[in-house]
Amino acid sequence: MPYGQNADELKEKIEQVRKRLNHLIDLEESKISTTEVLKLSQELDDLLVEYQKS
Repeated sequence: MPYGQNADELKEKIEQVRKRLNHLIDLEESKISTTEVLKLSQELDDLLVEYQKS
């Protein structure tokens, strides 16, 4: 999934997604949405791949 962003924009987006993912992980286990964690993990993976290409 190409994001078409420069390295600084990708770094910022990676940091935002990482913070959202960490927030979900910090929630009580009963409140964690597995679907949301998987979605954010995939988004983070995609961003990291794009960043490595830039």
